[in-house]
Amino acid sequence: MISHFRRLASLAVVSLLLGACSWFGGGDKKMSALTEYPATAKAAIVWKKSVGKQSPIGFAPLLQNGVVYSAGVNGQVVALDAGSGKDLWRFAVKEELSSGVGAGNDSVYFGTRKGEVVALDLAGKQKWRSAVSSDILVAPQGVSDVVIVRTVDGRMVGLNEADGKRRWLQQRTNPPLVLRNLGSIASDKGVVFAGMPGGRLVATKADDGGLVWETLVSQPRGATELERIADVASAPLLDGERICAVSYQGRLACFGAEKGNLDWYREVSSAAGLAMDNRAIFTVDSTGVVQGHLKSAGTQLWKQEKLKGRKLSGPAVFGNYVIVGDVEGYVHLLGRESGELAARIATDKSPIVTAPIATEQGVLVQTEKGNLYSIAIQ
Repeated sequence: MISHFRRLASLAVVSLLLGACSWFGGGDKKMSALTEYPATAKAAIVWKKSVGKQSPIGFAPLLQNGVVYSAGVNGQVVALDAGSGKDLWRFAVKEELSSGVGAGNDSVYFGTRKGEVVALDLAGKQKWRSAVSSDILVAPQGVSDVVIVRTVDGRMVGLNEADGKRRWLQQRTNPPLVLRNLGSIASDKGVVFAGMPGGRLVATKADDGGLVWETLVSQPRGATELERIADVASAPLLDGERICAVSYQGRLACFGAEKGNLDWYREVSSAAGLAMDNRAIFTVDSTGVVQGHLKSAGTQLWKQEKLKGRKLSGPAVFGNYVIVGDVEGYVHLLGRESGELAARIATDKSPIVTAPIATEQGVLVQTEKGNLYSIAIQ
């Protein structure tokens, strides 16, 4: 009876997570119309591949060593040549998937809705399966010889990379309402950095799950549970000795990676995520405004409001451009220094939820219809 109750509770949390994502995914009731502008860049589709329909929360493709790994909700995982889009292998399971593909030393990983982590070798052969407590939030990630898994019930788990056996468990209590986590983790020197519900950022030892430090990106505020959602729903970014994160209805902030001491913060609300270059950090706020801030002190460089309400993905940086996708399947290029619109290209008219992935020639984008595009940028 107890296990049945926990399963029902888990399903209820899932529905809240998905609902939260659809309501707070970076748009408002009025979507900005596409406007004309002088194009200063060129974007062209190099190849397109069907990888299986996506969920509304989106799965991000993974690029590693010239191979693109991607997954669909229907249980299909594919490996493609990054240059040509040619199939290298396909692997299928009968269950629906709850996460995209993550990578380790010589393996790739994905999660099922039954709460299982599946490990494949780089030839697409299954190595092991390991059950965790509930749905897997984001793509499992290998750090040294440990696979880091985050679940919908507030747990972070470390599994042995060799056999999938559990090495450690970190348990947290989620607030009543949380956003579906769109990002994964960052790691450096054996430490894992992860954003959490309630505006928290934690640093954890990958080998044993020991807590290094915990800090607040932002403090939940408001009279209702909706107003108090302040989750760090996207992956933090490492910048040398600093770690930066952004929270919904909260802040964009950078901290010292060693001890978690606050460097600077700015009032920004975002669940979409961050990108950075050697000078600036870029984000998309909860209304769809794209912003650029100096990494050194957080000073705002520019903001672009012409895409407001278009439920933008998180940003990516390629060359002189910041790239985002939108709810109608358009990919937009903005000047990295000015924020001005530079180019636009259409895909399949379905939402692009997760941030584009930078490649050697441009970006990869994956749509809700399950199409993966390689786009060259000049």
